[in-house]
Formats: sequence, C-alpha cells, structure tokens
Amino acid sequence: MHEPEGGLCCMGLKEQVQAAAETALTATPDGLTGEALTGMVAKQVKRQLPMGQVVSALRERPQRFVEDEGGRWRLRTQEVLLLPDDVPDTLSSNDTASAASSATRNLTRGCYVIFDLEATHQDATSSATEIIQIAAQRFEHGVLCSTWDSFAQPLVPIPEHIIQLTHISNEDVANALPLAEVLREFFERFGDLPLIAHNGASYDGPLLRATCERLNLPLPSTFLVLDTLPLARLLLPCEASHTVSTLAQRYGCLREDAHRADADVEMLAGVVRGLEAEFQCGADGAAAYDLLRRA
Repeated sequence: MHEPEGGLCCMGLKEQVQAAAETALTATPDGLTGEALTGMVAKQVKRQLPMGQVVSALRERPQRFVEDEGGRWRLRTQEVLLLPDDVPDTLSSNDTASAASSATRNLTRGCYVIFDLEATHQDATSSATEIIQIAAQRFEHGVLCSTWDSFAQPLVPIPEHIIQLTHISNEDVANALPLAEVLREFFERFGDLPLIAHNGASYDGPLLRATCERLNLPLPSTFLVLDTLPLARLLLPCEASHTVSTLAQRYGCLREDAHRADADVEMLAGVVRGLEAEFQCGADGAAAYDLLRRA
C-alpha cells in the first residue's frame, strides 16, 4: 500500500491500523495472533487500541488480510496471473502454445463479465469457505447487456462478522438455491467470456476453482479470471488504498451498501470505466496499455 505524503498521520485511524498491520505481517510471513498483532499496530500508530477494533479494521479488507481458524492473521498471498509471455520454461512448445491459446482465445476488447462473490470465510482454498452470493454484469463491445445475482444456501450458518460486513443474513439465504445450481446458472450465463474481479487472482478466481473441484463441477474450457487490483496499483500509485470502495469514491460510483456482491459489481463496473480512462492520460496509463496490448 502506498502512503500519501506525510505517512500515517495523514490517514484516518482505520487506514492507519490497516497500514500498520500490513507492515507487521509483511515482516512476519508466518502470521501473528490477534493479540500480538494488536500490540505491534498500537506501537506503530502510537495509541492504545482494543483488539476488537484492530480485527474489525482487518476484516474490512479480506482481499489483503486472512484470519485462519485459530485466530492467526497473515497477508493473503498475491497470486500471479499466467499470461502467454509468462508460461514456465518447463512446458514443451506444444504445451506453451496450448496455454497461450487458452488464455487469449476469448479476449475481445470490450467483451467481459464483471463479477463478485461473498462467502462465509476469507480463505479462498478452505473447505469451510462457502459462497453465499454471486453477482455479475455482462458487457459486449463495451455495452452492458445483462445483470444477474443470486444468493446460495450454505451448509452452515453465516458467521456473525460476515453478516456485519455484508449485511447478508441467514434469513436471506434460507430459501436460496443450492450452491451447485447457482454455479451452473452462473457459468451458463457468463462462462464464455473472461471474468473480471477485484483481487480476482488471489480470492475470487481461486475460490471459484476450489468450490467447483469440491462440488465436482467442470469449469468452462474458456475459464479465465482477470484482476483489476494490480492494474489499479500500477495506474494509481499515489492512492493510499486500492479497495473497490476507495476507487469507487474516486470515480463517483460509490454505493452505501458496499460489501454485497450486487453492489460491489456495480461499483467495480464504474471502476473499470475509470481505469480505462486512465489509459488515455499520463505516462503510467500509456505504458500499462502498451504492456497489456503486447501481452
């Protein structure tokens, strides 16, 4: 995270806590207990903080902070999307051509699906993490063609902190379709186009893949998840935060009901339009566009 000029003193308390926690966890890859992390954060922000306040701030950024079942916090691993120029050298020439083809054959400018997931836990690969809402918007040649969202019925109650974050209650999902049926409909509607999500390479994409494996559901042959988070960091290096809500506020598309999939998808659509506009101005935008075009 890039800090604005002046450092932590220029941030609000929540942003200070998140920045301090990121610094502490970067130095401790194995993670920290909530109590230990709170002590380190309090020392850095130079004030006493209750552990609940620190934990609450971190839970608002599940794309960056992960809490395991034992209450230990760590930074979410930032996975790298495999682009055609990045195919490992260990692949044969035939494998390389196949990987490049599968990654790019359904890429057409202005044709994509923006989507978002809400789930019961923050660990994308844990069997305890169940998707409880999916939302998507389909764009063809830059025009919004369809909007869709659905709750999914989990096997266990939604944890209280997820209810507080998303405002999705157990009553909301009580009569929802089973997750397998929801995913089948999602892929039938949107599986033919690239999927775009914020932090999609580290959370939404791995969660979709792990869930489909667990449910024995085949992924579409064109399955590809693109991530707006690294692009936002590249184009907007002076932003103190690159969450969907922060970017949506910058581009005038913020919604009060953020952290629900349907609201976040609508905000992300506005963010994507804003990031596309960044390509048209400034050296960073031009360089990013040239890089993406070559890829």
